[in-house]
Order: sequence, then C-alpha cells, then structure tokens
Amino acid sequence: MALTGFQGRRLGEAADVWTAMLKKREVVIWLGLAGAMVPAGMRELITYLVRRRMVDVLVTTGATLYHDAYETIGGKHFLGTDQIDT
Repeated sequence: MALTGFQGRRLGEAADVWTAMLKKREVVIWLGLAGAMVPAGMRELITYLVRRRMVDVLVTTGATLYHDAYETIGGKHFLGTDQIDT
C-alpha cells in the first residue's frame, strides 16, 4: 500500500512504522480510538490487537466502552442504509 496514492499510501506508511515498533523492546505502542468502532464491526480487530500485545495502551471514549459493554451483555448493532423503500 505504501506505493499507492492517497490514503493507501498513508496506511502503508503507518504499517511500516508499526512493524518497526513491534520489533523493538523499549517502545510503548498506544492505540487511540474515536467514533463508533464497535458498532462499525471493529470489536474483533481491537480484541485481536490487545490479546496479542500488539498495542500496549488503549485510549478511547466512554461511548466506545458503552458499545463494547452493550455487546458483551448480548446487545446487537446492525448495519443500515439510507437506501430503503419507504
């Protein structure tokens, strides 16, 4: 991705930096989350990163914690669209 244009390039650059950080022992990796990451379907990805110690510190909003707690007790989030028949 680092050799593509627009945001693909930025994603590739970020992946290169993160890969270098994962190889070092004296680095603390922070992951900042904002927005509705859990309802957007990112819960499993966040869990994967934390469980495998690919991030050391998770910084997030109260809303993200609420969304996660809601799913933990059995609540569901749904993908919607504005392209419905009314």
